[in-house]
Amino acid sequence: MITGYFTQPEGVPPLCAPPSPYKGPRLDLGAVTLVIIETMLHDLAREAARDCLRHADYGEVLLFSDRVIDIPGAVVSICEEKITGGDQHTLTKFFLYGPWLERVKTPFVQLLHWDSWIVDPLMWTPAFLEYDYIGAPWGYTDGRNVGCGAFAIRSVELMRFLAANQDQYPFAPREDDALGRDYRPYLEKSGFSWAPDNLALQFCFECSRTDTGRGRHFGFHEVRNWPLVLPCDALLDRIGMAMRHEYLHRSGKLAQLLIGAPWVAKHLIEDAKRAHG
Repeated sequence: MITGYFTQPEGVPPLCAPPSPYKGPRLDLGAVTLVIIETMLHDLAREAARDCLRHADYGEVLLFSDRVIDIPGAVVSICEEKITGGDQHTLTKFFLYGPWLERVKTPFVQLLHWDSWIVDPLMWTPAFLEYDYIGAPWGYTDGRNVGCGAFAIRSVELMRFLAANQDQYPFAPREDDALGRDYRPYLEKSGFSWAPDNLALQFCFECSRTDTGRGRHFGFHEVRNWPLVLPCDALLDRIGMAMRHEYLHRSGKLAQLLIGAPWVAKHLIEDAKRAHG
């Protein structure tokens, strides 16, 4: 496992995309409910959801937003308050303790952020659903390394246990860090399980990868990894959407992307010049 920022050279096919477009059967993820919570970055959430639904049939798709977003088959609930973007506190509290969980009919849920989606359907294995929590591993070596919640699959049993035992497992804004590191040893004693690092890395990457070359993963998270999963034209289109959101400029997330692919700036400048004649 290699941890850190990863670079994507110009002119090289995306290092974490399949070598050729996937043409196999759609994945049957009927045991999983896909959950999207978004009230700020609507267009990016739409594209991330479509990138998942292009390859997989989920048991249900639940969308919680302040407006209807065009996501095929999504069941929409309108939210009055802003619950995403920079307000990680409100998003996490809604996801962990909101009444939406009572509507879930499947044994698993997958939270999907705007900067994560399915990359390589061929990397799916039913073993991902043999655990109560699977998400991208971080870089720890103490046995509590799994993992990132932005593309994680969790058992509904675990989610409901946490909601019913808030006094023992109180709210934490970085809930994936709290679950994967602080609460994990106690939750394991209650019978819940985390996927091993190697399987979690096959499931998703964020700040750790299998290697620096053409490593393969089912999904990914983090805007700085976009150059590793999108070909140039699609990458520039997605960045164009992102650049319309002030939050992403203020957060520094777009600047992080350029660390791993500095050549992107050149293309953006050329596109801007063409747009202005």
